[in-house]
Amino acid sequence: MKTASRRAAPLPTLLCTSLFALLGAGCSLPMTRQPPQIIYRLQAPSVVTPAGAVQPTVIRLLPVGAAPGLDSPAMLYSGQPARAITEPAASGQGAGAAVRPGSVLMPYRDSRWLAPPADLIRATIGQTLSRQPWVSAVEMNAHLAPAAWTLHCELTRLEHDIRGSQGTVRLGLTCQLLQDAPRRIAAHWHFDAKQAVAANDAAQYAAAAQTLLDRMLRDMVGRVRKSIEPADSGH
Repeated sequence: MKTASRRAAPLPTLLCTSLFALLGAGCSLPMTRQPPQIIYRLQAPSVVTPAGAVQPTVIRLLPVGAAPGLDSPAMLYSGQPARAITEPAASGQGAGAAVRPGSVLMPYRDSRWLAPPADLIRATIGQTLSRQPWVSAVEMNAHLAPAAWTLHCELTRLEHDIRGSQGTVRLGLTCQLLQDAPRRIAAHWHFDAKQAVAANDAAQYAAAAQTLLDRMLRDMVGRVRKSIEPADSGH
């Protein structure tokens, strides 16, 4: 009886087979997926003040300026580093200086704002003013009618300040109200407030930021209305 001879597979065939086996094994390895980002927004509160003697007027709302670092959707927090950070001194200048607490800003990894905070705040200002019976229109993108008043604000601070187990959210905003005729600065103010949080996380940060924004908008509505109210209205 004849025995069938078995020939070894050519070397290129073995290499290709091994390569496909490795690729197949690689595809079955577990993959580490990044958790989905949580997106937060800021909303306009239901604030309405009576018109009184104020005639409906048009207000032009300029883009809200942003301090460095506040022109992105990042949710920033600051705090005391786990270990002391010391800036190395220049040669011959003695010991280095420790970094001041709160000087280090870091973004939350898995959370962010829907848009840069300055854009979100501008939208809430526009919505809040539009609800007032003494405002006939708020011009934000197109100049449809002559505006008697122009409002400009700059976001100077919005961050979550963490010190140990204590957390505080801070909001700072500077505004100027310009009258068109006569051309003058009718009002200038600075809003600077803080709100304690129950836990140091992004959700509490967003909730506290909304609380501060509500306070700021209520204050703004009162200031704007008082500024445009006729001088002979008896206030």
